[in-house]
Amino acid sequence: MDSLNYIIERVSLRQKELGGKFNINQMRSIIREKATPIDEFNIENIEIEPGPYTKKILFSKPKLEIAIIIWKPGAASNVRDNGGSYSIVRVLKGEMNFELFDDDFKKTGEGSVPAVDTFDIPKEMVHRMFNSCLEEEAVTLHFYCPRVRKNIIYSQDSIKL
Repeated sequence: MDSLNYIIERVSLRQKELGGKFNINQMRSIIREKATPIDEFNIENIEIEPGPYTKKILFSKPKLEIAIIIWKPGAASNVRDNGGSYSIVRVLKGEMNFELFDDDFKKTGEGSVPAVDTFDIPKEMVHRMFNSCLEEEAVTLHFYCPRVRKNIIYSQDSIKL
């Protein structure tokens, strides 16, 4: 996982240099500097869990958490936020879709992101992600800064599509 180690080292260095000024823009810049080939992650060795997706934490410190998620065909997350963390998601395989919601749970945006592109989820943004492909899995790499704590998962009944 050479690319992941490079990203971790660069993020740690920039966080030390910038302190509280480190933000999603610096994080995005670091992630985009380095390719993260899917074969570095040995996903065939990750035990698939029941449910729509399998999440494996690859790195976790208070200021940064990195996880890989394997999405089953047609799988979707619950509507959620990431608490006080912002995140950047890199699609490693397949295509991921997302929906964004305002504080009243009205859909405000949506998008589709192909492999190997990235997208941002700002702090406290209510969102949902899904693999719309019904034949193949998708794989995503998630960078959370700081590590996710106290996120909220919302009832589907709250959402106004």
